Formats: sequence, structure tokens, C-alpha cells
Amino acid sequence: MTGSGDLPAKGKTPDPLRARAEEQVLTTPPDRGELERALHELQVHRIELEIQNEELRAAEAAHEATARRYRDLHDLAPSAYLTLDRGGVIIDVNRAACALLGAERRDLLGRPLARFTDAASSPLLRRCLAAVQARDGRQSCPLGLLPVVGAPLEAHLEAVALTGVDGARASLCALNDLSAERRAERASAAKLAAEQASAAKSDFLAQMSHELRTPLSGVYSAIELALLEELPAKATRYLEVAQTAASDLLALVGDVLDFAAIEARRIELTDRPFALAEALEGSLAMVREAALRKGLGLTLELDPRAPQQVRGDRRRFKQIIINLLSNAIKFTEEGTINVAFGPADEASSDPGRLSFVAVITDSGTGFDPALAEAIFAPYTQGSTDHYIRHGGTGLGLAIVRQLVELMHGRIWAESQVGIGSVFRFIIELGRVDGVCAGERVESATEATVESATVEGVTGPLRILLVEDDPVSQLVAAELLRDDGHEVIVADNGEVALPILERSSAQGGFDLVLVDHQMPRLDGPGLARIIRAGTLAQVPPDLPIIGLSALALRDDRDERDVCIDAGMDECLAKPLDRQRLYQTLAALAKARSDRA
Repeated sequence: MTGSGDLPAKGKTPDPLRARAEEQVLTTPPDRGELERALHELQVHRIELEIQNEELRAAEAAHEATARRYRDLHDLAPSAYLTLDRGGVIIDVNRAACALLGAERRDLLGRPLARFTDAASSPLLRRCLAAVQARDGRQSCPLGLLPVVGAPLEAHLEAVALTGVDGARASLCALNDLSAERRAERASAAKLAAEQASAAKSDFLAQMSHELRTPLSGVYSAIELALLEELPAKATRYLEVAQTAASDLLALVGDVLDFAAIEARRIELTDRPFALAEALEGSLAMVREAALRKGLGLTLELDPRAPQQVRGDRRRFKQIIINLLSNAIKFTEEGTINVAFGPADEASSDPGRLSFVAVITDSGTGFDPALAEAIFAPYTQGSTDHYIRHGGTGLGLAIVRQLVELMHGRIWAESQVGIGSVFRFIIELGRVDGVCAGERVESATEATVESATVEGVTGPLRILLVEDDPVSQLVAAELLRDDGHEVIVADNGEVALPILERSSAQGGFDLVLVDHQMPRLDGPGLARIIRAGTLAQVPPDLPIIGLSALALRDDRDERDVCIDAGMDECLAKPLDRQRLYQTLAALAKARSDRA
């Protein structure tokens, strides 16, 4: 045993613990005996043990603090963690896992995790845990959880192997709740399916529009042809009833298809210059006959401050006015319906646009003011009594509101039962400071047509009628021949091409009357070929008139497609006899003027 005064052996590093202990013991004089040196050594060892014990207690405290921090982190972690023994029994669980499984910790410990999964997940869990134990790696599997409290959940489990100090094998597992993610995926899939269904519906309506309108137009026009014949009074009366019913059915189909197009956001407004006064007067002309049949007055007040021309979608603008006037005529038995139109007091936020206000006033039956908002909802009538008396789908005003909103406007109504109604709307239309060279001003052709008379035709025209529908062929050909014109019929645009080229030997055609939608080569396609000047002996400026049901097609109105393809005019089906003759008269007059 070495005394406190002994020097350490040469080359041996002093023990720092002993040095610390010796500092706490009084130095033993070197002349003391062996007993004193032994007591001194015992004191040093006692102090060494005390220092070691203190350090051990400090290390244990630090270890416990570290373990406590780990347990807190584990317990307070946002993810759900579980520790499972080799048999899949829960031996530890954190708060997030308790919340996920809907139970307290004491109710989960010692119970198999499989008790909280659905039947399909139990074998998946068993195979996953077995693979963890066998391969000592990370494994995962989907789980359907059945919490003690709460709805079933879709989860995903990830597990890694653990080996305890006693050599026991366990699995540390993380559970992730995928229910919200799966719901979002299903919602996204459902949204995509709904959009695809909507697109399919719109495509179906685009096709059915042609399939519905074409035979209906044929029925209407065939009745009109029959009415031109000398018939018994009773037969004439029956045909007039049938024609009225066909007209109502066409209007109904038009409303349903228009509303479907707007609802599917398949309506794209055009932006072209048009004459404002002519558009308003044309709208009144469309409903004047219906007003006269009921003995109603129909007046227009156009503010002199209104510009002569504006930019916008002329046909949709007229549709708004016509729908509101038709609604007013339907519910008015006597009196006058007035349209006032002019600049609005409020200015547009866009310097390139102008705000206009329209006021349509009637002296009709009116409606409960409480329904002032509801009447613009689809399929809504002012009351059941109104529907019984006047019929209709309740789509007219819904279409008006949608179109007004597309024109950056708003619409509202005021009414008193038994006194009448006032409909007001504000819309924005583009300024026209000057029409660019070559830019078409809509209604210019219409103004010429409406000013022409049937007697304006200076002679019979040689007309190529390109139409694939047999009924439409018959109706159009008969109307043209009744007016004294020569008609050659082609079933589609492809058949028409060689006929046009061969016709030069007989002086060619004065006009091509072509349907918009046909197989193989449609109307716009034929018009573009003619305008390109590639057909031998066929002048590229040959007059072309389109025929269209004005249905859905590529988010645009068929009339615009026809005009953009180079046609001079586009007439709606069913063909209006007077309108057709006026158009031919205008074209014949233009031909005569050029000669």
C-alpha cells in the first residue's frame, strides 16, 4: 500500500480520483508509523468511494432526465407510435396512438393490435410483423383501423425491429391516419368524374341539339308548306295548331339547350361591333306578332345619349331582351309593354367599356314581391297558378340572369300583384371609337335584308342547296322553287365540290345555300374551300348562306362559326319563308348593283 507521501512509480500516470481524495485528507508526516499510514490510506479509499457514488448518482440522474425527455418526446409526438412484442401485443403506446385508437393507455397495453383492425387487415399485420422479426428491417402495410371510439379509419403502418437488453425482440411501429388523404383523393376522383360527365353531357347535348332541332324544324317547315296549299278550313285550322305546338316545342328545346350550355360554361360571348338601335328594334320585331295577337302595345325608348355602335355579343344581347319581352307578354293580358334603354349612371371600371341600363315595364298580373329573387332560379314559376295558366319551363329568366352576369352586369325585378312588373338590368358593352378596316359590323347584312322586299329579286336564281337531311332538303327546295328559283341538291359538302366545278359550263351558280353540320364535309369547310379560290371556274366571292339550328358547338354560336368561315349570312332553322325571300332579294339586288 502506498502512503500519501510516496511518489508514484516512474512512468506511471497519477490516478486523478486518488489525487482528489488525498486533497481532502490531512497530510501524514513521514515519521509516523505504519498504522497511521494505513489509516490514512483507508481515509483516501473512503473518500474515493464517496466521490464515485456521487458521480454515479449524477450519471443516473442525467440518464433519468434523458429518458424522461425521450418519453416526453415519444408521448407528445404528433405521430402515433406503438411498441409491439413478438406476438403483436401492445407493450407501449404514445398519446397520439391512444387518440387514434380511441382508448386510454391502460386499455391498450397488453392487448393485440389486431383487436383494433378490420378482418381484412389482420393477416396483413401478421405478415408484416413476422417479416420485421425475420429480416430485422423496415416493413409496412395498409391497415383498416376500428377505434374503440370513433369511425373506422384508413391507416398505414411502418415497423422496425427492436432488441431489448434482455435480448427480447419487439417492433417499433408508426401509424399514419390516411383517412383525410383518401377522402380528398376520392373527392378529387369524384370531381374529375363529374367534370367528365358534364363534358360528356355537353357533347351529348351538342349532338342532340342537331338531332332534335333538325326534325322539329322539318315538322314546322313542312306544316308551313302545307299551309301554302288550298285546304279545307278545318284542315288549315288543325295545321295552324300543329305549327304553333311545333314552334313552342322548338322554343322549349332551345331554352333547355341554352341553359345546359351556360350551366356547363360552354358559352363564350363574341366581341364584335353591332348597331345598338337595330339590335333593340330587331328584338322587338321578333315578339311583336305575339304582342299583337293579345292586343298589347309594344314601345321602345332609346336614350339619345346612347352610342350608335357598341361591341359585344349581339345575338346574346338580343336574347336577353327577347326573353324579358316574351315573359312580359306571357303574363300581360292588356295594356302596353315598354322597353327603355340608355347609358347607366354608374361608370364601368374598365375604360374600354360602357355601362347601360334597361328597364322593361309591363301592366301584367305581377307577382308577390317576396318572389323577386326566386323567379330567376331555374325551373321556377311565379306561382303554381301561373304555371297552370301560362305554362313554360321557368328557364327564360334563369338564362337571362346568366347572360347578364356574363356581360358583367346584374338584374333585378319589382312587382305588385295585379298592377304589373318592372325588370331592370345593367350590363357592360365595349366602346366603338372606330371600326377597323375589314372588321364586320353585325346587323349590317340584316339591315339590308330587312329593308329588301321579295319583289326586289330581278330574276330567278340558280341555287346549289347542300343539305344532308331529307326533310330539310324537301322543305328548302320547295320554298325556293315556289319563289321561282332553280335548285340543285347535294347531300353534303364533298358531293357539292364536283357539282360546283362542273356548273361553270352552264353559267355557274348564283348562290350556295349550305347546312352547317353535315358528315364528310360540313358547311364552314365548304365555305372555306370556295373562299380560297381553289375550285376551277368557281368565283371565290360566290354568295354563300348558311343554315343552322344555332346549337352548341365548341363553346361558340354556330352563326359566328359560319360567318368566320366566309359565309355572307346564316339563317336559323326552321327556315322562315319571309326571311329567306328577303335574304335572296338582298343578294339579288347586290348582284344587280355590281352588274
